[in-house]
This record gives sequence, structure tokens and C-alpha cells, in this order.
Amino acid sequence: MHTFRDDLFPPSAVYEMLARVRYPYLRSLELWYQIDAPNELAADECLLASLPRSFPLLHYLTIHRFVWQEHSLQTHWDPVPIFWRLLPEFKHLQTFSLDPDVPERAGLPPMLHTNAEFFELLARLKGMAEEIVSGTPWRREVLMYRPLEYASTWERWTVVAVPEEQLCLRPPPPDASDDAEGESLDDP
Repeated sequence: MHTFRDDLFPPSAVYEMLARVRYPYLRSLELWYQIDAPNELAADECLLASLPRSFPLLHYLTIHRFVWQEHSLQTHWDPVPIFWRLLPEFKHLQTFSLDPDVPERAGLPPMLHTNAEFFELLARLKGMAEEIVSGTPWRREVLMYRPLEYASTWERWTVVAVPEEQLCLRPPPPDASDDAEGESLDDP
């Protein structure tokens, strides 16, 4: 069965394409790629490490990072340490969006209902988001992809630095968006 993932470039190809360009004033970037072999893991690191140098003024970064679920790549799925190290390099980044491609949802269609399974996934995504932005509390927003059929595909949180605590993520105020894009379903 052919899926859209079959058409995604590996990180080595994306890195080669981006290495040829310099857009120092670029404000927004969205990347889609798939790690489909163990040798692409190093290319993934090179690609991500190159982004702050190539695009130092980014305000909005969206990454759709897919990792094949074959045995040799399963232990390399976790995006938290990778992006925890990357985000502090972006001094102007305000909003970070990540499609983390969680393994338990690999190959499954979007969820149809906001049931217990959905809220467990949402809690996991929020925990991942908190870890990723913990070293960069000056970020304004973090979004994580959530596979829900009828609603927005992104869960959005506002990053709030709380005195004497690390930070917390809160749903944005109701007027933060004119449409359902990024609407939060954080509370069951």
C-alpha cells in the first residue's frame, strides 16, 4: 500500500538541499522527512544542527519527523533529547511545532473520538512538549501533532515560566485563534 510517507525524502537529501541555500532572514520553516535506514540517523543530526546556522532568525519552526518502525530504528525514535538540545540554538524562535510520529500510532488512521486512549496520548504529547521546551522557557508556544479526525491536527500550548517551578504549558486563551487550528483538547 502506497502512503504519503513513501514520497518523503530522507534527512540526508533534505540536508543536501538546504546546504545549498542561505536565507538568514527567513522567519518560518516547515520540514517533512523520513528516517528509513540506520545510516540516516547521522544525517538527521547534521540536518537539525545546520538549521540554526542557516536560518538564525526563525520565529516559527515545524518539523514532521517520521521514523520507520523497523527493529533497527525503534530505539532511535524519541525526539525529546534531540529537540531539547536543538531549540536553545534558535535565539528568536517563538513557536515550535513537532509531529513526533509516536510508535504506538504508526500506520493507524486518525482517532475518531476523544476517548481515554486519545487523552492518554495527549498527556504523553504534553509531557514530551514540556521536556523539549524545558531548556528554553522564553518560547511562546509549542504545538504537537495529534491524530484526531474531525478536529485540528495540532495541540497548542502557551509556554509559561512560573516562579520557583521549571515551566508549565497552558492552553492558549480562547481568542488566540479565529478558527479551530491549534484548539486545545487538553482537559478531558
